[in-house]
Amino acid sequence: MSLFIALPQKPTRHWTWATPLLLLIIIGLHAVQWWLGPHVQRQWQLQWGMLSGHLQTLHDWQQALQGGRLLRLYTATFLHINWSHAIGNLVFLLIFGPAAERVLGSLRFLLLFVIAGAISNLATVAAYPGDAHYVIGASGAISAVMGAYISLLPRAQLGIFLPLGFFVQVIKVPALALVSLWFAMQVIFVVVGALNGSVTWIGHIVGFVFGILFAMASRHAITKALRKQQGY
Repeated sequence: MSLFIALPQKPTRHWTWATPLLLLIIIGLHAVQWWLGPHVQRQWQLQWGMLSGHLQTLHDWQQALQGGRLLRLYTATFLHINWSHAIGNLVFLLIFGPAAERVLGSLRFLLLFVIAGAISNLATVAAYPGDAHYVIGASGAISAVMGAYISLLPRAQLGIFLPLGFFVQVIKVPALALVSLWFAMQVIFVVVGALNGSVTWIGHIVGFVFGILFAMASRHAITKALRKQQGY
């Protein structure tokens, strides 16, 4: 069994706040739901989770716009079914978020997360128009963070914990190889039709691709900001 972790990148003088803020929001929301009990948690999911199958026609879109239901595309990103669901997503955010945020900048990183969450949720709704289930979780947004990470830091490395008896060895592996393997698994699950409970593989793919495109579109602004910081 192995686990990969983020290895330290080049030190930065700039304090980043978006990743900690997202962690606090997601953990705080779920902690409040857990403390209030399963009944309230279910109410929150029904009220703020994105229900698939409700945006099939132009009339559905009009009603959603008038009733404010499209806000669920965003709010669903910050809700989770249980602690294991939330923690599983947050681990990936901790691995890829800080480095991606340092390059993108905190505001641009936060914008990526929020927009990608909505787009991945919308893609899931479109992919399963006849299904009546709620799309909840930050996995689509975090997939976008992974896409941006690989696009901006293609030579980055991750550390893999390899337990060897009583010892644990950490080896360096190209992040591109591990993330490419992860992405290939998402595509395979979509092709074979695997829908493990509330796992929305298509949302992962759309979020990942959006993250790459967002990072590519941000390169000029990033370069300009770096030149300004360095005084030329």
